[in-house]
Amino acid sequence: LGQREIHTTGKHLAQIQPHIQYVAHSSRARAVETAHILSAELQLQVAPTELALLEPTEDPQKLLSWIELQEHNLLLVSHQPLLEGLLEVLLYKYHTDSKNLTPSFKNTGSAAACILDKKNIYIPWQFVPSDKDT
Repeated sequence: LGQREIHTTGKHLAQIQPHIQYVAHSSRARAVETAHILSAELQLQVAPTELALLEPTEDPQKLLSWIELQEHNLLLVSHQPLLEGLLEVLLYKYHTDSKNLTPSFKNTGSAAACILDKKNIYIPWQFVPSDKDT
C-alpha cells in the first residue's frame, strides 16, 4: 500500500509540474525508497542524493540555511520531527502573521515529502505507517 501511494503521488506531481530539479533524502530506508520512486515518476535526470541535514533529529534552521543557498527546486524526503520543525521555521521566517501558527502532522512517526520551488512550499504526501510497518 505504501509504494502504491508513493507512485500515485509521483504521477500527480508530474501532472502539476512543480519543476523539481533535485531530490534529497535522509538515510532511512523508507526515505531512500520514496525519493527513488518519486524521482522515477518525475523522470528526473539526476539521481536522488542522501543529505545528512535531512536526518529526523537535525536542526531545521540548519536545513533552512542550506535550502536558501540552493538554486534548484527541491523535493525533500525526510521524517518527523524534522519536517514539522522545518515547516514551523519557514512559516515564522517568511510570514509575519504566522507567529501564532504551529504546524502539526497527525502522527510523529510519519514520513513526508516537502517540495520547495523558491515561490511555494508543497507537502503533497504524508505516509502514516500501519502496524505492519513498525
